[in-house]
Amino acid sequence: MNASQISRPVEMDLGSQPYTVVVSDDPPVEHDPETLRALATNQLSKELLVSYPGLRFLSPDEMSQSYKPPKFLIENTLVEKQPCILGAQYKSMKTTLATSMALSLVTGQNFLGVYRIPVPRRVLLMCGESGHSKVWATVNAWLKANHLSSDSIRDKLWITTEVPNFSEPSTLVAVEAQLDIHEPEVVILDPLYLSLNDEQASIINNGRQLKQLTQPYEDRGITFIGVDHFRVAAREKSNPTLASLCGAGKAAYFRQWILMNRVGKFSGGPQRRHKIDMSVGGSEGHFWQERVEIIEEFEENRLTRLSCTIHVDPDRDTAELSLDESGDHEHKVRDKDRRDKAAIIQLLEDQPIGEIMMKTEIRNRLKLTNSLCTRLLGELLGGGTICKQKDAVARKNGRLYDGYRLLQTMVTSAPQH
Repeated sequence: MNASQISRPVEMDLGSQPYTVVVSDDPPVEHDPETLRALATNQLSKELLVSYPGLRFLSPDEMSQSYKPPKFLIENTLVEKQPCILGAQYKSMKTTLATSMALSLVTGQNFLGVYRIPVPRRVLLMCGESGHSKVWATVNAWLKANHLSSDSIRDKLWITTEVPNFSEPSTLVAVEAQLDIHEPEVVILDPLYLSLNDEQASIINNGRQLKQLTQPYEDRGITFIGVDHFRVAAREKSNPTLASLCGAGKAAYFRQWILMNRVGKFSGGPQRRHKIDMSVGGSEGHFWQERVEIIEEFEENRLTRLSCTIHVDPDRDTAELSLDESGDHEHKVRDKDRRDKAAIIQLLEDQPIGEIMMKTEIRNRLKLTNSLCTRLLGELLGGGTICKQKDAVARKNGRLYDGYRLLQTMVTSAPQH
């Protein structure tokens, strides 16, 4: 039977709801119940696909074939094509940090002096709270501190001090046109709350707003980063979490996060130091916590140099930590983890290209416990620093064991000894 034969409605019960399937009377054809059910199911499926083109179920084989391992735009910090939220209390250097991140992505300079940028990216930066002069002063001060000129960001970075309301359809059209003109790979929107309407207390309404806001970026494969404030009640907490973000649904919606908390009191002068405790993580398993030091240098009240780096000071006063009393121990553990990770990387880097090491070898060489070695290797895997080869090493007992090596991109970029 072909499509031209379908014309007469036939009522039948398809599951819990009756459904009408159209069948031809010219020429008359007798249809058994199974044929009618197949026709109804096929017709219903086609109508659903028209109504919901994005709704598609994949089999395990299809999922396996379409799966692509996550790529890091910033090593162990920012995953490609996944929405990210950067949150902090007010006046905690959010815009400065976001601008520094944008410039690192554009120029390929290590983020915070530590985290690699595998490939420089084109970035669109929206800053709605700072103004043109402040944003451009920050950009120039960062370039000067990194010994770069404005040529290094030409045709790679675009900045606006306007933050449109994305809940308005006309605004979405205008933004999509700008995305198609500049073709950015990363968009940073600061602050996020100005782009949403006043229904941010409802997780349902806010979730729909966030989806509508980020959809144009998702459709184009652009990584979206929203910058936002903590709730007033969360500003005095020493250890902010995703629940500290203002507005409902953000903790649930965003798949990766950067949370910041100012440490100590701000002091003025020609050189201003800001200490920020930063927590980074995401659904891909990457995670780290570090203290960041932002140094601003001024001449005649004009910002001239800006540096944002990981701050390592083993003798720092524990009273100024934004952690509780047990947090001092946690910070020391993180410092040791960082040193142990560096030792693992160096150990793998010293191996001939293509050679791999078993976890047991790494553990014994560095005198690590089994649980610690397993955790650190897992974090390095999640950060895209090393890779794991299953059943790659054969031992005398006849069994095969997993092995680890640096990713080829790191091996080829390592300095020659």
